[in-house]
Amino acid sequence: MVIGGNFESSRNVFIYVSKSIVFGDNVLVGCNTSIRDDDGHGIMTDWINRKRIPVIIGNNCWIGSQCHLLKGVVLTEGNVVATGSIVTSSINSQINSIIGGVPARIIKNNVRWSK
Repeated sequence: MVIGGNFESSRNVFIYVSKSIVFGDNVLVGCNTSIRDDDGHGIMTDWINRKRIPVIIGNNCWIGSQCHLLKGVVLTEGNVVATGSIVTSSINSQINSIIGGVPARIIKNNVRWSK
């Protein structure tokens, strides 16, 4: 796991690293959020080939409370993940996008946020 400068998280943040999770600079993570690069178990038909795919969170990202980021997710710079979202895969978001929902999708582009 790599954590950039000025990282902040609230309570009950669960980070499960099997391969690699990278946080850029100025990342905020809300309470009761989980971030994992692995399912933590295998499906009975392919348990030997369990996939471990890195998670990359770019600079200046804000992940709201009660979110779940699963293996293979890449957030580009300035992305905001709305509270309660489940990000199941990389979304081809632009810089400074709001991502939200279950499963998550792009809600709005060209946003700005600050601490």
